[in-house]
Amino acid sequence: NDLKAVDHSQEQEIWSIFDDSDQRMPEWEVQRARALALSDQAMEESDLPLMEQAVAALEAVLAHDPNDVDALSKLCFFYCDARNYAKATSSFEAALRIDPHHEMSLKNLGILALQTGSFDMGRRSFESYLEVNKWDGTMFGPYAATLANSGDLRAAVEAAESGLQLDPTQQKLRGLAVQLYARIGDREKARQHREILREISSRLDPWEQKRLDRKRKKLQESLQ
Repeated sequence: NDLKAVDHSQEQEIWSIFDDSDQRMPEWEVQRARALALSDQAMEESDLPLMEQAVAALEAVLAHDPNDVDALSKLCFFYCDARNYAKATSSFEAALRIDPHHEMSLKNLGILALQTGSFDMGRRSFESYLEVNKWDGTMFGPYAATLANSGDLRAAVEAAESGLQLDPTQQKLRGLAVQLYARIGDREKARQHREILREISSRLDPWEQKRLDRKRKKLQESLQ
C-alpha cells in the first residue's frame, strides 16, 4: 500500500508539472508558441479575423526576435493570402538568409515563384528543397511545371518521372507527364501515362478526390 501511495503521489507531481508548464516558461516563449499555433489555426480555417490576429501575433514575435525563421515563414502565408507577393517573396528570402535549408520557406517560395512566373527563382528554390528532402514526391509536380515553363522540357520529364517513382498515384503529376511527353513528341510514353491515369482515376475514392481538389483549390486561391 505504501508503495502504491508513493507511486500515485509521484504521478500527481508529474502531471502537475506539465499542467503548469506555461507558467514556468519565459513569457516571450509562451507568446511565440501561441502565435505559431494561432497561425496554424488561421491557415487551416481560412478565417479572416483569426488571420489578422495571427499576423499581429507573429509581428510581435519578430519584434522580439527578427531572426525567428518559423515566424517569418508563417507570416509569408498571410502576405500571399493578401496578394502582397513582393513582401511575401522578400520575407521568404529573409528567412532563407537565416536558414538556407528551411524546408517550409524553400518549397513555398518555389510555389509562389511558379504562380507569379518567376521560373528561375522557382527552379532554384525547388532544387534546394529537394536536396534537403528528396523523398517529398508532392514537390516534383510544381518543380516539373517550373522546368517546363522555363523551356527545359527534358528536365521537366525527368522531374515528373522521379515524382511518380515516389508516388505513382499522383493524378496531377501523371497528367503533366502526359502533356510533357506529347510536347517532346514521344506519343507512346504519353499514351502509356494516359492509360495509367485512367486506371488510377477509376479506382480512386471519389470522396478522397474531392478532398484533394478542395486542398489544391485552397492553395491556388491563396497564391492568386
